[in-house]
Amino acid sequence: MKIEEAKRVRWLRSNPRPLGELLDEGFLGREQLEWASKWAYNPQLKEAAQILLQEIQNTHQEGAIESVPSTTRIFELKITLEQARAIPWPFAPYKGQLIGTLLDSNKIVLKDLAYAIENARDQRVKHAATALVLARLEQEVLEPPKPKGPVKIISGGRSFAERRQMQLNLLDGLISGLLLGCLTTIAIMSIIPGGTNRQPHQSLSDLLNSPNSILIFALALVIIIAIITAPLYLLGLIEKRLDKLIAAYHRGQEGEEKVLRTILQVLDGDWCIFHNLRLPGHRGDLDVVMIGPPGIWVLEVKNFAGWHRNIGERWEYQSKGKWRPSSTNPSVQAIKNA
Repeated sequence: MKIEEAKRVRWLRSNPRPLGELLDEGFLGREQLEWASKWAYNPQLKEAAQILLQEIQNTHQEGAIESVPSTTRIFELKITLEQARAIPWPFAPYKGQLIGTLLDSNKIVLKDLAYAIENARDQRVKHAATALVLARLEQEVLEPPKPKGPVKIISGGRSFAERRQMQLNLLDGLISGLLLGCLTTIAIMSIIPGGTNRQPHQSLSDLLNSPNSILIFALALVIIIAIITAPLYLLGLIEKRLDKLIAAYHRGQEGEEKVLRTILQVLDGDWCIFHNLRLPGHRGDLDVVMIGPPGIWVLEVKNFAGWHRNIGERWEYQSKGKWRPSSTNPSVQAIKNA
């Protein structure tokens, strides 16, 4: 391999540029070339490093040219050195052990880090190995800013869905209590004597001694049964409707909680989240308001069942294989809240 060919060979994946360019910019020097000439996995890179290293030595001996320029370049890392040391090593026989611990105990060396850069599947391992290689080669690096802690969440109290559930449960209890009170009153009044011309010792056979009496008794019995069963049936319908509404509001509450959990996993301390925000003069509340570097975002959270889609501001749901207009429009609500 000639010198010009050696200069065209590319360096490691951490900076896959021709060796000649990296030498001119000062990224590579004698120490890096000595490492590559001994430990590089790529045989072409290993040979090129040996040739260029010999060329540098020859030019120094002849005094024809100066050493490799010392221009300093700063490399931006995708992971902090502390985070890099805490990444588990993915290869046997030290799989699962922290890279920093393995480096400190000399169980892995630069050669192993270079192998990880070339062959690791996990991008975190590649970033960690690249950062530690640059640090070992004493290159000037710029670490990414450290995380600014968890996202800050400020709650405005119970959500609209929670408040509606409480109201509906209270209404359900009031209706049940009212009906129970009415039935109890009727039962008590039916067994209290007085208010009739009935004789104290008058028997049932005496009361039903004529066809008219039997008819009146049967009619009274039907009316009593209707008075008792009709409210019970009506109560069942009301409770079924209330239970359906409560379940719908509960699904909405679960949707909001799921969105908040996702936000906590994704955002950091640069963001402030207002949950269940109620503004003066505004009916209802704003589910989520996100304030961060890009600006202010207002989220309207819905937890619908089935398949839904929106085309512009038009929302549709799928029923029996067809798309039908939805009775609710989250887009309009979201724009109004924003």
